[in-house]
Amino acid sequence: MLRWRLLSSLVLVTLLVTAACFDWYWGQPAQGGRPGLLSAVLLSVFAALAAVEFAALSLAGLGGTSGSRVVLVVATVGVVVLCCGVPLLPTVGGDAWHQRLAGQELWLGLALGSVLTIGGELRYFGRESSAGAGGGGASGAGSENVAQVGGETGPLATRRIAATILAMCYIGVPLGALGQLRHLGPNGFGLWALLSVLVIPKVSDAGAYFVGRTWGRHKLIPRLSPGKTVEGAVGGLLFGVLGALLMVYGVAPALFGLPSPLPWLAAIGYGLWISVAGMIGDLAESMFKRDAHIKDSGGWLPGLGGMLDVVDSVLAASLAAYFFWRIYPGVPLP
Repeated sequence: MLRWRLLSSLVLVTLLVTAACFDWYWGQPAQGGRPGLLSAVLLSVFAALAAVEFAALSLAGLGGTSGSRVVLVVATVGVVVLCCGVPLLPTVGGDAWHQRLAGQELWLGLALGSVLTIGGELRYFGRESSAGAGGGGASGAGSENVAQVGGETGPLATRRIAATILAMCYIGVPLGALGQLRHLGPNGFGLWALLSVLVIPKVSDAGAYFVGRTWGRHKLIPRLSPGKTVEGAVGGLLFGVLGALLMVYGVAPALFGLPSPLPWLAAIGYGLWISVAGMIGDLAESMFKRDAHIKDSGGWLPGLGGMLDVVDSVLAASLAAYFFWRIYPGVPLP
């Protein structure tokens, strides 16, 4: 298991490093100045894979047709595409559209996704089979649209709509915010900000894992994740701070030629802020999996599980980073 985990991690890191290099290169003015184009593509792919997994665990037992899952995936990816794509419009001659849409990407994505979700349910309502609807089946008129959950009946269509809107907020909004980070400041700074959200939570995860395995004695929240310990969480915070300092004082000047983006005290606060958010994201995904009675969200990555298992901490960390850079002074915002 550890061998596959390391191999999958190596493949992911290689892919991300290669993508970052090309994304930075294409963002140079001499190359057409298209920062974030490759990031938008990769984030959309990640959103699609994560949404497929989330559809499997959230729509299970809620009946519906295959169209219900398709709508969930399309609505979720749509939020990411709009958040990542609108800042790219000026590079393809869409200045007028950009002026109208800039700053409204998130609300537009959620609005269109909600319309698509409700419209899909209007189209498919009543076509699903009562078989598989919660396993119990409800009697009476309209039983094909009612689920049997925990001995009580509940509306299927409403729950499917709620699951899709949750997917847009849980997956689409964070990955869209990550795409927005790519366009903060100049080309190098935006890419650095995006990479910091990928690196710090994963360094924190690794620190929590090794510290917890070595010195962990007190369970953190056993009902959600029996393997996590208080000692591991403290280790994760310390490693997260080290990761932030490395990104601020090592990666930023050495790879991007940037002055250190943060003073040391702010860098420590940034590391703690991102690490805490990453841990919350990890626990949130554990809750979803336990609620669905599954161990891994998928099997895309041997040793790591599914895409949700990989990006769980990044989803929450990206929102934390987005708010941090929106509030922190001295950063040129789009």
